[in-house]
Amino acid sequence: MFILARHPYDIGDRISINKADEPPSLNGVLTWYVEEVTLYYTTVRLGVTNEVATIANSSLASCRIVNAARSQNAIIYIKLKFGVNAPYAKIQLFKEAVISFIKVRPRTWVKCCAIRTSRVEADLGFVEYTLVLMHRDSWQHISPILGNKGEVMSFCLEVQKQLGMRYIAPPTPVDLTMKNPQLLSSLMQGTAGINPASSDHAGPQQESGNELVDLSRIVDMFPLPLN
Repeated sequence: MFILARHPYDIGDRISINKADEPPSLNGVLTWYVEEVTLYYTTVRLGVTNEVATIANSSLASCRIVNAARSQNAIIYIKLKFGVNAPYAKIQLFKEAVISFIKVRPRTWVKCCAIRTSRVEADLGFVEYTLVLMHRDSWQHISPILGNKGEVMSFCLEVQKQLGMRYIAPPTPVDLTMKNPQLLSSLMQGTAGINPASSDHAGPQQESGNELVDLSRIVDMFPLPLN
């Protein structure tokens, strides 16, 4: 009666079934296609593996049902980290590059909603920014949405590398609690000639200057989708 009265989904909808106390995901959820609805059960198919499941309607009364087909435009969140020494001018240049990247793809993205600071960790040497984007599709079409999200993430990484502002985490201490003294001795001898100052993980990357970099070459790496 719950399904017939509330009517949370129709045949062909893409839905997610989770426990009511589980927190929602910002990257979309595992979804099923509704194939059949009767008075006693619902038959769904998992789009990723093509598996079929039959669920009693009575068990759905205490679940949180997300209907992706009825959802509006998908909102995408991307976390980015910059070193604390990154100049503000380069941060602004990065934002402009991302906004331009979104604007020239109106068939995929609606807009860039925000690029805001979400976390500051001065001791760890980074500042975290959150990039919020609105996609043209709803979560009903989760596969192309995740593909487009990956493209934006790759573009952001290339811009960070070009601007010399990619964050590299400092090395963490390693506690060797081996009981074999010969193995521990051989490991120590193998690393005796390494100069810590020449390591690639010497902490957050330092900025070499405040000069701005032409990003046109990076944009050419991501061609516009065909009509």
